[in-house]
Formats: sequence, C-alpha cells, structure tokens
Amino acid sequence: MVSIGCARPVVEPAEVAPPGQVVCRELVDLVTDLLDGALPPGCREGVEAHLADCDGCTEYLRQIRATIEALGALPLTRKLPALRTGHAGVAPS
Repeated sequence: MVSIGCARPVVEPAEVAPPGQVVCRELVDLVTDLLDGALPPGCREGVEAHLADCDGCTEYLRQIRATIEALGALPLTRKLPALRTGHAGVAPS
C-alpha cells in the first residue's frame, strides 16, 4: 500500500487500510477524477505512487483508457425519436 493525500472514499470494513495508505478499491474510486485531472496534487501523487507499485491497478487504468479511446472513436449517432402510442407494439408508460 502507498500513502495517499486525499479524502478517502467509503470502502468495505475488510478493505480499510491503515491511515495514510490506499487499497486498490480506493484507487478504483479515484480513477475518474485522475483521468479528468480533478485530483489535488497530493492526492494525485499518492495515486501515481500506488500505480507504480500495483500491476493490477495499472492494468485497470490501461483498460479504462482503452475503453475511453474506443468509445471516442465511435461515430456520433442521432437521437432516437420518442416512443409514441402503439409504436413498435410498446404502450406508453
């Protein structure tokens, strides 16, 4: 585990690390902020330190980045029309 300098996400009691440490589950909760550049500097350094020591979290981050890249490469589609009464056999709610 690596020291992390940011607010701790809520985790299951069995996964709680000693104060100042991060577990993989906490890193997973911080990945979106990491990718958005929204982590405070101290927190970002703690996350990056964890990634340097954790192959599993590094692979998870790689997969998230690959997914974002793949989704970004998809063509934009037009919005589907709203369902109407009797349209495609679906009754309005």
